[in-house]
Amino acid sequence: MIFLVALIILSTVSEAHRPEAELSGGAVALGTRTRSGGAQFLGIAYGEIPGRFQHSLQTWPYAKGSRVEANEGGPSCMQSDLVSFENETMSEDCLFLNVWVPPKTSKKSKLPVMFWIHGGSFTSGSGTPVGKDGVGIFNGEKLAASQNVIVVTINYRLGAFGFLVLEDGTGGMNGIRDQMLALRWVKDNIAGFGGDRNQVTIFGESAGGCATCLLAIAPAAKDLFKRAIVQSGPCVGPWGPNSVQFGNQNREALKAKLNASSLASVPAKSLAKLGWPLPSQGYFYDKSVIKHNTSYYFQRGLVHTNEFIIGDNSFDGTSELFPLFPKTEADLKAALLASYNATTEAAVMSRYDPSRFNGSVAAAFVMQNGDNAVTCPSIQIADMLSGAGKRVYMYYYAHYFQCVDLAGVLGKVPPLFHGWASHASEIPALFGNFGFKDPLNKAWKHCAVSDGDCNDRISTLLQLLWGDVAHGVDGRAKLWKAYSSSNEKLVNIQDDGVAVSTTWGELRKRGDCAVLPSLDPL
Repeated sequence: MIFLVALIILSTVSEAHRPEAELSGGAVALGTRTRSGGAQFLGIAYGEIPGRFQHSLQTWPYAKGSRVEANEGGPSCMQSDLVSFENETMSEDCLFLNVWVPPKTSKKSKLPVMFWIHGGSFTSGSGTPVGKDGVGIFNGEKLAASQNVIVVTINYRLGAFGFLVLEDGTGGMNGIRDQMLALRWVKDNIAGFGGDRNQVTIFGESAGGCATCLLAIAPAAKDLFKRAIVQSGPCVGPWGPNSVQFGNQNREALKAKLNASSLASVPAKSLAKLGWPLPSQGYFYDKSVIKHNTSYYFQRGLVHTNEFIIGDNSFDGTSELFPLFPKTEADLKAALLASYNATTEAAVMSRYDPSRFNGSVAAAFVMQNGDNAVTCPSIQIADMLSGAGKRVYMYYYAHYFQCVDLAGVLGKVPPLFHGWASHASEIPALFGNFGFKDPLNKAWKHCAVSDGDCNDRISTLLQLLWGDVAHGVDGRAKLWKAYSSSNEKLVNIQDDGVAVSTTWGELRKRGDCAVLPSLDPL
């Protein structure tokens, strides 16, 4: 179905007046006012799933002339993460999105659009604001208001429901297909919200970064967006898609655990509780989405944008939440031998000597893990794209945020220096939501931020940097500098709330990457 352009009426007569959006097919969505004076529309369906493991379809579930409540987020997608979502509704019918509109927006505004893809190893998470009041870490109100953009967040299928490899070798990227469907909804409808359908920036972190990375090269995603920001989620190297063969093994293992000849009819909760293969990324090659390995596209500059931003956090290695961090150098050597061959282990051990990290063995281990999985593959992507004549920009986030310390809060790695930025620690600052519900069972702590303190300044800086991408990297503040393998320029986001231009050489990463294999998964 071809969607008609949506129409939104943002009334300035009274704060109590609810904003209305005339959606495709003639239904009217009723949103709510935000505290900043903008509007939010929650729980809008963007597609349907005709059957488990099948491709999602663009449909319109609302009858012409109906008035649809859009003041509460839709259910999160099925997942085994009961800790984070124990009080939230989960369903296989979960393809919903949310839209935040800044104040003083009209249908003629043609504002840039920022389309957020949540992370969670493709096994957990939700784009739905957590809590009945809509206040959660991915609430887009503050980002929309501060940068004068429209923010969209989405749900997409997770785990086996979104990434199970079927007998014909497809299905391993059905969750990515959901994301493309949501982008088509935005393309067809966002003008009525005051957005510019031709100025869409996709951005995501961790698995959401991998998805953004993949959408940048997937042929079917062409023309669905203008710019891309990959946050700690390169889709080459260890966090690239797993093989179809591994996907087949995983499918058969799930069937054996459930004693089922088919997974299509088993109870949804039973399938969700089994979880998904970790620590490897939970998505698989799908010939119906990409026909070559991911590096093939980057080497040839086959990306759908000429404004590609990619970067990482200084200690992204905390992403694994290792149950057993090494405590001694002997433990570190054994851990490295488990990951690399003897020759590589010796080189890595020498390069990541604990003395470089104030004597912390655990910090050395975390750093090499993050470099191997995130930093070095990100640099590889940037090198490939710049070598192919594409414009690419890089950043390095090194702000220690005491409220999000995935290793330190577990008592595994002490915060030894200011440059410690755990995996995902930039997200609360990016969205400006510091008083969020804890989605990792006390690994993310509630944190009140006072105006003007370093965390608040970092939030202002991140929103400005990301907003500049949405408005065009050569536009407002001109903080971004094009990267090449010769100049190695990147934006270094530091603890004092400033962004400085530096190089990977100055950060010692070229030498680090030289000893790390950064190999693709199985």
